[in-house]
Amino acid sequence: MRNYFGRASGGTLRRRAEERASLLRIVLVLVFGGAVLAGGYYFLTELRTSKRVVSVAHPASGRGTASNTPAVAERINPRRIESTSRRAQESPISPPAGATAVPQSPDTSTPLTRELIERLAHVDVSHGPITPEQVKQWKQDLRELTTQGPAAVGAIRGFLAQNQDLNFAEIEGGSSVGYSSLRAGLFDVLKQIGGPEATEIFLQTLHTTADPVEIAMLARTLDEQAPGQYRQQALEAVRETLEQISTRQLAVKEVGPLFQMLQQYGEAQAVTELERTIPQWHYYAMMALAGMPSGEGIPVLVRQVENPEASPSRNFALQMLAQVSAQSPEAAAGLLEQARLNRVPVGAWNQIAAGLAGDQYQLEKPQIDSTTGGAAFLGLKGYHIEAGNQNFYSLPLLAERESDEVKQRLAVIDQLLAVSQNSIALQALQNARGQLTADKARP
Repeated sequence: MRNYFGRASGGTLRRRAEERASLLRIVLVLVFGGAVLAGGYYFLTELRTSKRVVSVAHPASGRGTASNTPAVAERINPRRIESTSRRAQESPISPPAGATAVPQSPDTSTPLTRELIERLAHVDVSHGPITPEQVKQWKQDLRELTTQGPAAVGAIRGFLAQNQDLNFAEIEGGSSVGYSSLRAGLFDVLKQIGGPEATEIFLQTLHTTADPVEIAMLARTLDEQAPGQYRQQALEAVRETLEQISTRQLAVKEVGPLFQMLQQYGEAQAVTELERTIPQWHYYAMMALAGMPSGEGIPVLVRQVENPEASPSRNFALQMLAQVSAQSPEAAAGLLEQARLNRVPVGAWNQIAAGLAGDQYQLEKPQIDSTTGGAAFLGLKGYHIEAGNQNFYSLPLLAERESDEVKQRLAVIDQLLAVSQNSIALQALQNARGQLTADKARP
């Protein structure tokens, strides 16, 4: 052992160590080099496969043409789960009673209309934002498509059947186009052309789309064309879509347009649907119930405030009753009854005061009137609630309100002051009264 490992073998050990080090370096070089080559191949492969290549039928030959520029993309979340598909097959869409059934029309598209659709669907923004020249050309193509009449309808039908879209919200400068998406622009073309085939396309799309913006747009268009005739189909589309979202069968970000539509309809089925959605979207649902045109949703809000287990939705229901109490005696009576019974939570009084004289909540962002500019929207606020991705707005109660409405609000406050039994309620109501009288006295 001494002769093998002793001083006499020191040079040998050094040489062996150097040989091992050299061998190790060679091995490391080979391994590293192989990894680089493999990584390079993988990177190039991924680069090739990750390019967005969208094939669109060539208008003349029917062959596909590839484009690496932002173009139409497959739309996610079509409302096509098994039950819907089966229902569509077993019971195809038909007009309601009193309306004329529209047969499936033959393809009326032409090479020109298909070419226009393809140009509209492909916008090259690979070098930066969409340019004014591109926007001008896009609008010109859309106008030309409109002039093609029935041939345009046939081409649009073919495009919509592909379940594709071009979302301008995802393109820098896309807001200058004037439409949120290509499909929105095509729906506008159909609306301008009109006719039975356009109505048929609206109905068919309403039956399958899960896009809340599209559902609201289509329902509004159909209601303008034939008031009341297609509301049942529209309400069914809303109910089905909300149900699939709530059960996680669909992943839709913004459902506000559906609640706006239910609010505008103000029908018994819409009220039922809104009440059903309170647990998941209570801000949306209660604002829609409060804003129904003839007070159809007030009884649901009254039931909510009568339910002590409904918090936090109960507090917001109280605020909504206060907000509409000047127009709805039923809302005022429900609010007064809770105050008389001393069932209003202490933390809700400031919300009630806001509903009476402060910020007024609404689902839609108000549009600026060109005659007043932005002056009428001073104090506009936006709100985002993470739960359910609820987004809504508020405006202060304007001094320009009709004097009769101010009087009615003051009357509700005085009645609440007469029955309220705690100092926080009294203070909140006095503040609201002072705010209303100050606004009323302001020139």
